[in-house]
Amino acid sequence: MSYNKLDKLLQALRNSTEKGETEWEESSWSGSFQASFPNYSVTLRKSDKFNGGEEYTISILDYHGETIEEATDEDMSEVNLKAFEEMKDLYEIARRRAKGVEQALDELLSQLDDPDIPY
Repeated sequence: MSYNKLDKLLQALRNSTEKGETEWEESSWSGSFQASFPNYSVTLRKSDKFNGGEEYTISILDYHGETIEEATDEDMSEVNLKAFEEMKDLYEIARRRAKGVEQALDELLSQLDDPDIPY
């Protein structure tokens, strides 16, 4: 199986996510995040390998929520030797967006910068 198009999708998702054009949310699977599009959704999932370490999986779901394509970082390494690092990076970006990490940090910093808060 050729993973060229999935690799291209991964790169496009990263670019659009970094630009703030793709929104991520927590999905129903533990440890996974989802970006929804009109007819399809993409999920990124992190799981532990039996022999230690982590594995990242990208899945495409149809409008019924059924998986129509799926690949792990190991699968993707056939076409991209940096697949593990790139999937891990996108996963972390998606997690931070879905969890609202930047908003939380901004709010906390603004509260701590408030001169009325005693230290």
